[in-house]
This record gives sequence, structure tokens and C-alpha cells, in this order.
Amino acid sequence: MMHQGPQAPNTDDALPSEELRKHKRAFSGVTNEPLWRSAAAVDPPPCVRALYNVPANVPVSKARGLGVYASQSQVPKFADFALFAKNIDPLSAGVNFSFLSINGGVTSQDQNQLSNAELNFDMQYTASLSNPVPNIVTAVAGDGPIKLELGGQPGDTTEPWLIWLDAMLKLPDDQLPHTITTSFGENEQSLPDGYIQQICNQFGALGARGVTITRFNPVFPAVCPFVTGVGGTKNVAPEQAFPFSSGGFSDKFARPAYQDQAVPPYLKTVGNNFQGLFSASGRGFPDVSAQSFNATFFTGGQLGGFQGTSAAAPIWAGTVGMVNAALIQAGKPPMGFINPWLYGAGLQAINDVKVGASTGCTGTTAFGSQQFPPQFGAKLVPNASWPTAPGWDAVTGLGTPDIGKMLALRMAM
Repeated sequence: MMHQGPQAPNTDDALPSEELRKHKRAFSGVTNEPLWRSAAAVDPPPCVRALYNVPANVPVSKARGLGVYASQSQVPKFADFALFAKNIDPLSAGVNFSFLSINGGVTSQDQNQLSNAELNFDMQYTASLSNPVPNIVTAVAGDGPIKLELGGQPGDTTEPWLIWLDAMLKLPDDQLPHTITTSFGENEQSLPDGYIQQICNQFGALGARGVTITRFNPVFPAVCPFVTGVGGTKNVAPEQAFPFSSGGFSDKFARPAYQDQAVPPYLKTVGNNFQGLFSASGRGFPDVSAQSFNATFFTGGQLGGFQGTSAAAPIWAGTVGMVNAALIQAGKPPMGFINPWLYGAGLQAINDVKVGASTGCTGTTAFGSQQFPPQFGAKLVPNASWPTAPGWDAVTGLGTPDIGKMLALRMAM
């Protein structure tokens, strides 16, 4: 599963403030700032395909599908996707998606409903970049627990991961998506320890069944070793770290064996900076990264701009989903739990990002001056930042994908 650093949204389509209070969930990046273009900016799928060497006309008729996680009553709209295909990515004309409602998850196409921006973006980029792989919105309703002693309030909730995972694991193999992505998550400190371990184990069970799981916000569940955490980049020639991309080291999960060769060199680069403020033996995140700046999409019938690492997970999921579908078409197994391969033979299909750094919490939102104090026991740390470095680093992970090379490597296995 692909999983995405956390940011605060700044948009008319974002959740109402009361909903943000109830849901201590990290999601990122929709902004209503003016759009701009330059030769150094990458936004629509045609540019992403060129940058990441995405092959065209890959046969995928036997594909099981790509799943997009949806909660908080966010629903992607068919009408907005049609506008996206007409105005941004003509190759997506005729592409469609379906819904799987879990526990009464919302699937309404009512354009007056709030909070559709995140899912509109996710669907427009996963469906276009994985085309013609079928895309399925797995819409779930419900809530998860939260630790009140670390800043939560009565009535606060978290993502309904357990409800969603139970439903996904009950699907027969021929209905289970081979790739799943989500742009939602929360601080790992906000969740009970036993609960996050149970969820992580179930993500591992999905991986064992051949599901590749990607997540942008490198918070929970991206820190789960069975999930592929996706950080953000911007610009081209060279690509650079997106400053608001999250990353670092888990307090709850130990470093997995597949990171034992990649992470220690980075710790030497960091040296004594921020010593005692992070768990050097923890699972490092993100694992990989992709473009997160100046992406365009449609929501509520209007052209929108997306600046945030939630853009990265749909890009990885869409392109990796196409690889998985091509493997199935060729009679080969899908990649499933991809992390050990990425840190080994898969490095040949990764573009290392060596420019830029992340920006730590300054007490304001990423795109404005609104006060946004740390939560769950965190503190402001002056000049906090993770720099890029050769190989793995705590802002871009291993780097960005070369999908053509990835497909060739997996086909040769």
C-alpha cells in the first residue's frame, strides 16, 4: 500500500473546522493560491509520464484493479473527472471508476457535498496514470480510537483503519485490488500502541496476498514497515525535495531489516544534529518520493491547484498499479509488499534526489500564517530540517521512480 508528510489544508473545499477538530488526521496540500507554470514545474499526468518514464499501451486486461482509500465522507466526482480528462489529460477520456462502500461509506455524487478535493485529486491522478487499469474507491465510514492524554479531546476520532482492513481482507483474491493508496493518516503518537500494531500486521497480511500499499503522509500508517511511505519532490533537472514533505524515524516501529544498509549512512550524515529528539533506531520514512508541487485538477467544477505531498502517493500508486497489472497480464505475480525489493534490486529503477531539505514545524500552516501549534506532546524545534543525501534520506527516501526500468526488472524475474 502506498501511503503519503502531513500538512494543513487551505481551501474552500477542505473539511469544516469542526470536522478537523474531531478527526485528528493528517492530510495534505490542497491550496487556493494562484497557479503558476514554469519549465521547472511538473504538474499534469502527461508531464509525470515523461518524467518517470511511464510506458504507453501496456496490456492490462486481466488486472484486478487499483484501490483508493476514502473516508471522512470525501467522494471523488465523475463530473470533475470528466472535466479533468477534457482539459488536462485527454488520454484519460473514457476512463471511469467504481465504488465499494464499506460500513455505509459515502458514495454520493452530490456536488454540494463538502470535502471532495482530496479524493478528486487522488482519483484523477491514480486513474489517469494507471489507465486502463480499473480503479475502485473503497469508501469507508466509522472512526478509530485516540489517546486523549496526548492532546485529544472527547469526541476526537481517527481513521477507521480496522474497519477498512477487516473488509479488505475478507475480499476474495479476484476482487482484491493489487495496489492500494491513501492520502490520510495521523500522528503515530495519537493512537494506542496495541491498536497500531494490529493495524500494521493487517497491512502485512494484505502485502502477503500480493497487494502493494502506498501512503503519502509519512505518518501512521506510513511508518508501518509493511507500507510504502511516499515523500514529495518539486522541480525537474534536478528534482528537489519538497520543503513540506514529512519524514524522519518512527517512535513505535523498529528499523526493518530491509533498511539496515540504507539508513545508517544517512545517520552519519546527520551527525549529532537533533540528538535525542528522534529515535535513530526507528523505522525510517519515507521510502520513496514523487512530484508534489504545482499539480492541477478539478473539484466542484473548478480548476484547482495542489501543492502538497498528497500528490505523491497517487502518482506512485497509479504508475506502480500499471506495473502490477502488466505483471498479472504476463502471468506473473504482482509485486505485493514492495519495500524489500526497492531497497535491493529495485534501486536500479530509482532516481536519487540529492537537492533540498524538509522544513520542520514552525508553528504556522504550510501555506499561510494561521497558527498551527504542535500536537501530541511535540515541541517546536528551531531550524528543524531533514536534508537530502546520496542514497536514502529522511525527506525523499530512496528517490523517485523510473517506471520503464521497474517494469523491465520485474518482467525479467
